[in-house]
Amino acid sequence: MRATVTTLASLTVALLLVVAGPAAAHVMLMPGDVEPGDTLDTELLVVHGCGPGGTIPATDDDASPTVSVQLEVPAPIGISAHDVDGWSVSTDEGSADEPTRILWENDDRSGTTEPIYFDVTIDATAFDDEAEYWLPAIQDCADGERMRWTLPGMEERDGQLAGVSFGVTAAPEEPRQGLSPVAIALIAMLIAGLAGAATFLITGRRSA
Repeated sequence: MRATVTTLASLTVALLLVVAGPAAAHVMLMPGDVEPGDTLDTELLVVHGCGPGGTIPATDDDASPTVSVQLEVPAPIGISAHDVDGWSVSTDEGSADEPTRILWENDDRSGTTEPIYFDVTIDATAFDDEAEYWLPAIQDCADGERMRWTLPGMEERDGQLAGVSFGVTAAPEEPRQGLSPVAIALIAMLIAGLAGAATFLITGRRSA
């Protein structure tokens, strides 16, 4: 059953990448948006292993297994990482000037070329306004290759790839309080009933 779920997840991720295009970041937060003052339970998704020379692998056969992933989280973003089976996680707390660094390491160093989901919780209680942040990530693989996901944007440049995007979005507007469908239906029935009664009275008077 687990293999089936993993296969379905891999196919879903592959479909998303086809739709997003080849320039889309392949290390991402899903979801990656939170409202100011809220918290977000999300996942850091590492889609694939490393290709030759630290490039994006063309096929699974070209990929070297991912053995560790490091994520840099700048202030004022608060983030906590959760345990993942087969991986050890450590956090190096930062400061106002230095980012917090989270490191996931594969326990037996064999790694995987399959998509990996690391559970994290983001605390946005320090935010008051909308903002967008880029979180640099470093992916190390079994053959010694390293992929740096550090560049804000969607282009590969000087061996750097698009970083992990995180956004603070405006709170949704409160929906206007309107009549429910049931109330509208009752009002329509009442109007129809009153119209029918008025027609009956007028017709009766004319007949008399």
